[in-house]
Amino acid sequence: MSSNPFPSLRVVAVVCLFVALRPATAAPNPDREIPGVLRVRLLEQLAPRSVVVDAPASGLDVFAGDDERPRFSLPGGARMTLVRDGRDIRVESARGTLQAPAVRIEPRETEAVTLQVGSATRSYLGSIHATAEAGSSALRLVNHVPLEDYVASVVASEYGLDDVEGSKAMAVIARTYALKALRSAEYDQVDHTLSQVYKGNRAVTARALEAARATAGEVLTYGGDLIVATYYSSSGGHTANNEDVWQAAALPYLRGRKDAWDAVSPHRSWTWEIDADRLHAVLRDAFGADVRSIAIGERSPDGRARTLRLRGSGGRDRELSTQDFRLQIIRTFGPTALRSTLFDLRTDAGSYVFSGRGYGHGVGLSQWGAHGMAIDGKSYREILDFYYRDVRLETARVSNADGPMLAATRPSSSDPVSVTPAAAPGIEEAPTSTAGRASAALRANAAARNAARPAGWSGPARDSTASSTGRVISRRVAW
Repeated sequence: MSSNPFPSLRVVAVVCLFVALRPATAAPNPDREIPGVLRVRLLEQLAPRSVVVDAPASGLDVFAGDDERPRFSLPGGARMTLVRDGRDIRVESARGTLQAPAVRIEPRETEAVTLQVGSATRSYLGSIHATAEAGSSALRLVNHVPLEDYVASVVASEYGLDDVEGSKAMAVIARTYALKALRSAEYDQVDHTLSQVYKGNRAVTARALEAARATAGEVLTYGGDLIVATYYSSSGGHTANNEDVWQAAALPYLRGRKDAWDAVSPHRSWTWEIDADRLHAVLRDAFGADVRSIAIGERSPDGRARTLRLRGSGGRDRELSTQDFRLQIIRTFGPTALRSTLFDLRTDAGSYVFSGRGYGHGVGLSQWGAHGMAIDGKSYREILDFYYRDVRLETARVSNADGPMLAATRPSSSDPVSVTPAAAPGIEEAPTSTAGRASAALRANAAARNAARPAGWSGPARDSTASSTGRVISRRVAW
């Protein structure tokens, strides 16, 4: 995102939006329990066969599987290597060696362990669990991280805008989404855009930490259940009903509405032009369609194109979901090619010209809209209440926490805040996988969250198919 200042929204343009707005209150709910630790799969996209581990100042202990006593310990600053060796993990260090199907690494104090995989170097609080990835030659690395440290890292990675209230809203959403969207029986989340971006301890900014602390334990519910807290970059001036974007039952809290706050977004208007023959070839390869021309078919009430009409030889028409079309465009041309389905389409000298607004699927919270509300003086409760209809903001009890909810080594909220806005918030889909080990408490909590999913739910907060580098990750479509 650009660091240029954005103009404030005019109050007269949005007063009508808040006539019926009822700011949510964070009511304590002693009956709702959330886990104090999340299990996040790390560096999956790199398929690591080996990883270099650097011990923090206090040192670390190395365990085999579920052993209660460490096989050996490393002093502060020491290094070891984990290598995939058949069905086992081989640990090599100057202090000791170990070969076992599963290895657990725990810092001796509340400090971050540093992992290096190729050119990627990241530090993580909590423990690291390594196993052999079934069906591949890779290591599976899972970080058992305190919930609020995870939330702070996600806010810094996914939001990255320098405002307090929008960051708090993002913290509540990131926490709710993480607890609702179970990834597998063995771990809760992955660390990339198929879940939420989690870059570990080094990514956390003072602003993101402040947001996690200020909202610790707060989640959004509807009818007693955690909501599906979807979000995206920019609404283009109108959010979307979930059923108009995905094939799923309508959720009463994911209702479309006019969004004047999103006017601060750099994606409020965009144009993408593509040679017609090239686009026809892409559609032929992806969908087996003989395409001679493309036109918009149905539109949803908010103006988004719901379907496209593909005309083939002999005048035969085929209807294609615009979401499927957009995902294929993103896979082929990158995430900024067709930023949303809120577009008009025309032809010009052998090319198609898409003129659109917004960035992402449009369901739930607009990150740029939240920023607009924040700079206009709205609280995070008002932001959440605007983007999610009739939800309840609850403060839940935390269970099975293995340590402090936020590491003591972090800067305090009174420290000076220095935040560089990140690139435009990512948009992605959802994963499936297997793996790892979990405590009985985490397994029980994971099973409960899985059972609470809405019918048809398969994933994500966001909606495209490319990573931050543009690499295609998955062909699955959300919901």
